Amino acid sequence: MSADIKQSLFPLIESKQYLKSLNEEKEANNKITQKSEHEKTVLGPFPIEIWEKIMLEGAVIKEVLHINKTIFNELAPYAFGGGNGYENLQLLLVVSSTKKMKQNDACFVREGPDFPDKPCDFHSIYERNLESSKFKYEFLDVDYVDPIRIRDKKTLVITNYEKIKFLIPHLINNPDSIINKKFKSISVDISVLHGYKELIYDSEINHVLKNYGRIGSSSSKIQIKIDDFFYGTDSHQLFKRGESRWGHPKLGISKNFDAHSFSKVPYNTANEVFPNKVYFNELIHLSELFKSYDSGERSEILNISSKEGLQKNHPYKKYVLSPEQFKESPSFDGQQMKIDGAIASHNIKIKKRIFASDTEVKSLIKLMVETLSSDKIFHDTDTSLFVSGMSDFQETSEIRNTQPGRGKVVTNMYKYKPHFTLLNKPKSV
Repeated sequence: MSADIKQSLFPLIESKQYLKSLNEEKEANNKITQKSEHEKTVLGPFPIEIWEKIMLEGAVIKEVLHINKTIFNELAPYAFGGGNGYENLQLLLVVSSTKKMKQNDACFVREGPDFPDKPCDFHSIYERNLESSKFKYEFLDVDYVDPIRIRDKKTLVITNYEKIKFLIPHLINNPDSIINKKFKSISVDISVLHGYKELIYDSEINHVLKNYGRIGSSSSKIQIKIDDFFYGTDSHQLFKRGESRWGHPKLGISKNFDAHSFSKVPYNTANEVFPNKVYFNELIHLSELFKSYDSGERSEILNISSKEGLQKNHPYKKYVLSPEQFKESPSFDGQQMKIDGAIASHNIKIKKRIFASDTEVKSLIKLMVETLSSDKIFHDTDTSLFVSGMSDFQETSEIRNTQPGRGKVVTNMYKYKPHFTLLNKPKSV
């Protein structure tokens, strides 16, 4: 081809290339427009960043995530900390039979508060007394308040019942969930303050635990009743009719003040236990659980595979003692142990109570067991379920200020038998 012909074709070639680039640009713009229109359709009036702010600052996580699948997939990791550098997810579900609460509230309606001159919300206790009569269990949202607390920055701790109830079926129980891919380990602790035997041992929950912890399963189950007792302070409840809470009613002197006397501000917590919190000794172990989250010790329970290992390495070692420990140890101080227990209990704050039926409680716990033991859901994630409870609650005179014969009996000390169930499932290798 001559140079003249080549030269004459250049404008045509350039024109075609120009048109091609225009078409490609137009096509790209169309895709951007379509994407923009699609985002407008699924995101509504706000970009995803605004939805995130609405969700977190407005405390409407469930409502926002339920708008549509796009928003759900985009924001789920941020809703529960998966986008904030956390490596471990720790859930704490606190549940109790309402039996003690009903005794507590009936006593309050009958006899009034221990400290009449201190603030007390009479109406809310009266309403709670009416509502609790319809339910067998209650869930408690708890928090650990300690001025010197240092949290583990790699562990996200969730104690809110509503969040846990949403997380388990909608996110954790989903093999494609972004949440499960974000965390290296997912642990669930269930603390049963009252009614452990009936809820765990004598129900279908125990059958589910046995099924998923059987030999040959990818999960290992350990279920034990600790040989030693858990020791801690408590107050005389005096809930029964005929057992007056008042030593000198006319003088306004209550029999029941001991458990309140360890507040840093004297009587600052008056009426906190009775009638508000109901529980005292039962909350001591929760402080130890929170400490294990902050120190990273809870993650070590993932490595326990024997009853002996759990006996020696559970989170409550400070208060679970053998007679030899407090009878023979020259450094044992029973009075200091009582003070520590009282402070530990006061450090647990009950943020909210949610009443629940027998079916609701058992269904959620069974789903937790089934989910955390699933090979289909968890492949690259370590999972752990730790259930703890108590029985044989009784007053004791075994604890003394110092060794026997050299110290007085520490009053208002109680003990109970701790029960543990541990179900671990290491990630697939």
